[in-house]
Amino acid sequence: METHETVRKITDGQRGDIVATMAGAIPSDLTFEEAQAIIGAKGSFVVEIRQAFAKRRLNALPADDVWFELEVHNDINPMDVVTSAGYDPKGWEYLGPKLSGKQTLRVKLVRLGYVRNLREAREKANKLGYRLVDGQAREPFKTKFPKPDGKGPVVFGGSEWRDPFGGPRVACLYDFGRGWGSGFHWSGGEFGGRWRWLVVGK
Repeated sequence: METHETVRKITDGQRGDIVATMAGAIPSDLTFEEAQAIIGAKGSFVVEIRQAFAKRRLNALPADDVWFELEVHNDINPMDVVTSAGYDPKGWEYLGPKLSGKQTLRVKLVRLGYVRNLREAREKANKLGYRLVDGQAREPFKTKFPKPDGKGPVVFGGSEWRDPFGGPRVACLYDFGRGWGSGFHWSGGEFGGRWRWLVVGK
């Protein structure tokens, strides 16, 4: 006597579990454009999502105190650092140091804690065996790591500019959550514990 197995259909509970499992593979900060590209590909959603996430991990900002390489072109006009932050370079002055050449630096982000000004930050970094990386590295850093990690702004304290009002300024990146904002901070002003400093070994 021939028997037939009854094929049971998927339950609503199972469907919900599968959706929840797939959702767990989706990074919370996936952008609209990345999600649309995955949907348009019409492939295996989980595989595509994981591949997109892995690709973004390559450009993820390293944690504090982790060394990484950064390529910097020091032959750029120092005023390019001013204009890339959205300022009119008229009246600005580069205070140095004079830099030249293309370099691949081995750098890391460190926290120096509260410091009263840039001079104190340099002294503190020097005692720890570091030198602050110059402001010319700000845009290459921003290009390599386009998305902030929400853990605070980054300072490039090796070089300085004077603004049209006579104030010394240091290049920095402000963390706006979904993107960096290129800017300058008053060198004579305070820097709190959330500020991170890009450094190289001496």
